Amino acid sequence: MKHKRHRFQKTIYAEGVPMQVKGTAFNARLAFIKKKFGEDKLAAVWDRAPQIHALVSSTGEFYPSRLYDYIHYTAFNQAVADVFYGGKETAFIEMGRESADDALQSVHKIFVMNKDTRSFLRSLPILYNAYYVDMGLVEVNLNERENTVTVTVHGPRSAHRSLCQILRGYVLRGMELCGARSIAESEETCMARNGQACIFNITWN
Repeated sequence: MKHKRHRFQKTIYAEGVPMQVKGTAFNARLAFIKKKFGEDKLAAVWDRAPQIHALVSSTGEFYPSRLYDYIHYTAFNQAVADVFYGGKETAFIEMGRESADDALQSVHKIFVMNKDTRSFLRSLPILYNAYYVDMGLVEVNLNERENTVTVTVHGPRSAHRSLCQILRGYVLRGMELCGARSIAESEETCMARNGQACIFNITWN
């Protein structure tokens, strides 16, 4: 079997280097809450995570180009999961799918417009970098003869379960938008569960 790897530049974590998330990722979470549960339910999330509410601008959203701390991002994700899903991590998969629906049919539609699943998968390092700063790298290991791929996230220190699970949901929905069918996936390891990296395998027709 022949595999080809695609990745962006390797990041070596150094003490004092901040891990940051762009405001667009925070706004994607806001859109998820409003669309799925209604804007009136935001108050419950802010009650759960007042430190995140304090970051919201006067317009009721986050500044898209501003960089926010990774710990605030994961706290936001966890608050949404706690309030609406009883803490179940299936929430993170749904968040990722919703983010893909919004972004890949608007600002990032170029990555799926040709309906080429392999091309979309190769773009994952670029898409990851569009949201996260100094938060590691994504490696895409594509089998060039079969419809299989292994996605590896060499994530940040103090990895939170939401990071790789949101990416999983994003990838699966993106593949669907490209026309992939009979998608099956399985998780191999996760940094939030003492793994050296977050790794998941996907097959499709």
